[in-house]
Formats: sequence, C-alpha cells, structure tokens
Amino acid sequence: MNLKAIIMNKQIMLAVGMILFVGAVVTYGTGAFFSDTANATGNVFSSGTLHLKLTNIQGGSNPEDTKDAVWNFSNMAPGGTYATSSVWLRNTGSLSGESLAIGITSWANNPSNIAKQMRIAEMTLDGNNLLKGGAGATIPEYEAPTNCTVTLSGSDRLTDAISSASDGDVICATGSNYSSTWEYGASKITVNVPNVTIASVNGPDNTKSIGFDVTADGVTITGFSIDTNEVVGIQVTDADGVTVEHNVFKDFGSAAGTVNTHAVYLVNGSSDALVQYNVFDGVRADTKSAKAIYVGHTAGTPGASNIEISNNIIKNVESNKGAYGILVNAAGSTSGLSIHNNTIDGLSGGWTHAIGLEGATPNAVVALNTFADLSASGADNTAVFFENNPSASSVMINQNNFEKNVLAIALHPVNQVGTYSIDATDNWWGDFDPSDQIFEVNSTIDTSNFAGGPFAGLVNGADTNGNGFADLQDLKNSHITDITPGLDPYDGSNDKEFYLAVQLDGPSTTNSFQGLTLDGVNIEFTLNQL
Repeated sequence: MNLKAIIMNKQIMLAVGMILFVGAVVTYGTGAFFSDTANATGNVFSSGTLHLKLTNIQGGSNPEDTKDAVWNFSNMAPGGTYATSSVWLRNTGSLSGESLAIGITSWANNPSNIAKQMRIAEMTLDGNNLLKGGAGATIPEYEAPTNCTVTLSGSDRLTDAISSASDGDVICATGSNYSSTWEYGASKITVNVPNVTIASVNGPDNTKSIGFDVTADGVTITGFSIDTNEVVGIQVTDADGVTVEHNVFKDFGSAAGTVNTHAVYLVNGSSDALVQYNVFDGVRADTKSAKAIYVGHTAGTPGASNIEISNNIIKNVESNKGAYGILVNAAGSTSGLSIHNNTIDGLSGGWTHAIGLEGATPNAVVALNTFADLSASGADNTAVFFENNPSASSVMINQNNFEKNVLAIALHPVNQVGTYSIDATDNWWGDFDPSDQIFEVNSTIDTSNFAGGPFAGLVNGADTNGNGFADLQDLKNSHITDITPGLDPYDGSNDKEFYLAVQLDGPSTTNSFQGLTLDGVNIEFTLNQL
C-alpha cells in the first residue's frame, strides 16, 4: 500500500459514555450520557485535518471532544415512555468526512443481559433512520439515470420527446420546470409509448412538472415535483407494469376544491403497478374527497392484480369530506395487493381512512406501516378500514405500528355485510391493550401475540439476539459502518444530530429487571475520510 493510501484510510474515533440505568423499570434516576473522553489521533493529513467534535445543540458554540450530558428518565416500565437523548456531531477540520460509523464498544456491567432487553425504538442521524427494515417508509437518495436514450435541454418539451420516442427509450429531463400548461396545451402530459422511462436528472427537489396521463404499458415516471394546479397528478389508465417512484406531491389540490383530488390514480385494469418512494405532503379538497393514492373506480368493472404500494410518506391529507392515505375500491377484485412500509401521518376530514380496503382485496398484505395523527369530525376515523370487502378474512395485517390513540382496524357497521375473521397479530399498538383500537362489528379481529414495542428495524438488518427487535446489545455485537453521507467541514449550520430512544421491551419482561443497573456503556463514533 502506498503512502497516500495509508494516510487516506486513517480514522478519527470518538468514544463517549452512554446510559447509566438506575432502577430501570419503575424507579426514578438519572444517567450519565456522553460523558467519557475523546480520542482524536492520527488526524493530520497532507491536505488538511479531520476532527470530530460534539455539541449539545445545533450550531452550539465551543464544540468539545468530550460532552457531559444527563439523561433523565422516570417510570421506565416495559413498553413505557422512551428514554431519549441526542448529541450533535461536528467536523471542525478542513477535510470532508465521507462516512460515519457508530457502535457500542464496551460497558462496565450488563447484569442478567439487560442490554438485550433495551429495545432501540428509534436511532437516527440527521433525521435518517440508522436501522434497517422495520415499519414506516425509508426513501433512498434519488439517483439520476445513467442510461439516457434522449437527453432534453432546459428548453426542450417533454411532449415532443415522447411523441418521437421509441419503445424502451429513457428520456432524461435536465430542465427545472415542465409545468407551463400553455406550452403543452393540456393539463397533463400524455405518455402513450410503451416501456419508456421519463426521469428528471436533478431530482424532485429541483424539477417541477405538470401531471402525467399514462396509457401505455411498462412506463416509469420518476424524479418530479408534480404541479399543484390539477386535481389528478399521475393517472394510469388501463396500463400494466407502470412504476411511479421518487416523486413529490406538495400542497396538491386546493383546500377550496369542489372535485375529488387524487395525487396518484390507478384506474381499474392497471395491473402489475409499483408506487414507491414518493412523498405526499398536503393533499387537499373541500366538498369532495382527497386521496394520496387511489386504486380503482366504483363505476368500472375490471379488476387489477399485483399492485405494490411501498415506502411512501403520506402526510397532511385534508378534506371536509373523506381524507384517504390509500384507497382501494375497484369495482372488480384487486388481487395480489401489498401495502407495506408506508408512513401515514396527519390525516383530517369528515372521515379519515389511512388505508381503505373498500372493495374485494383477496389475500392483501398490510404490513410494516406506521400510522399516527388521524382525526375526523365524526366517528369514522380509522387506520385500516373495511367496507364492501367480501375477502376481508384473507387480508393479513401484521407488524404495523399503530399510535396509541389511533382506531387501528374497523369494519363498516352497515356496508361490510357478513362475519369475518381478520389476522391482525404481531402489531405494535402503542401499549399492551389493543382492545380499544378495534371495531369488530360481529366479526373477529385477532390482535394476539402483539409486539412488545415499535417495529423500528434491526442493526445492520440482523437480529443477533433473536428477539425480533434492535437492542443495545445488538449495537455492541455489530457496529453500523459506512453511513453516508458523512460529515463535511462545519459551515455554520451542518451539524448532524445523533438521536437515540430506548424502551424496556415488554410485556414479557414484566419487572424482572427492577433495580438492575446498566452502566459504563461507551458509544464510539468514527469519521472516515474515504
């Protein structure tokens, strides 16, 4: 290895003490958090320095190699309130740190393996989840295509490129705005060439477009911020194999809207569709319903099959009528439906259905979603709602996180005719009593074998203790490495927050750890130049 390689692979390691659990179950206490000394060695490079420091708040003055902080907690019963704390990381050197690593290196004592029962309920860096898997959406960084067949300059029109495209072309848009309706002569861009990909080069934060009307099979729409002026953003009509991903719908529709608003609309007969990695933030209507994602149409007759809706963030859907995160109500059956790893948060309306299964959905899977903050002016306010669904008994609802105050699962008291048995096992209900979060209507919703805490994910995707959740001992067994992006030199605002929330798992742990102490735990942050 040459000298440059040796220098460029040097690392800075910062060891910090974490978590003194005193009476961790039901007593009161404080714990020393981030209290050990720093080790910053080998941090002089030929081209500059790399130096990781800590501060209590973003932009805080006088960052230090050692931070003393106190983690206060009380009544840490199984499944109870999280114990939380955070620290801000800053690179005070002159070189960019390309990646970070985080792990527990040691602890003074771990009686009865208490660390194995300390569930990591949340662990983030700069707001990004450091765990893998778990419930809720994970949206990777947008990557522009590298296989462009057609590349548009900023002044070229998408409609012209589509009209001259061939089957399988990849149309890459380098401009920032494709939303001038006078330029296109329509409210949406028609995509009628099969298997074309229409992608922005600069991603949804930098590329605006009017909506798309897809009528050909195999089309992919990716990387756009969809204009808010229309009530349908991306519509797919009788087209199979369509992918809608990495798009943003922000403040879509109108709070004064008098027609139904659908940000993404899969019309009857559109099978093999994939809707993933999209952000819906503000989908609105007034006297009609607002829907982030709508599958089907009650007036149609054909059904659809094999539709996946995953890793979407849906929030702030508002209407004085119905507010829906995802609505499936095709007149025909919608089979092979998978709705997983979505975050649905902040719906308000005359009624709210985070996921409405309001037509036949045989063998549908609703898994690893997170539901929170649902509100309705009436009583109809539900995370997963069944109506006119004769296949309700075949639907699986598992490993979801339901906020404690959310009505999680309900059947329409009039229109869901019949007697059903629904599998809703292995969910986290915010507490250990799901009975107040279901509405069965002469049917049975099986909520047994409920989780002892939220499905937050696993350390490096592996469950080293085989207990089904990430815990502090997992973080000692397997450090998280190659976290990118790392940490650029401080520019006045680019500190990154490391946030950790832990919870004594339950309910099986009961009070078996009363009076035990987990102390002297060291967390090590490593900032790498490469």
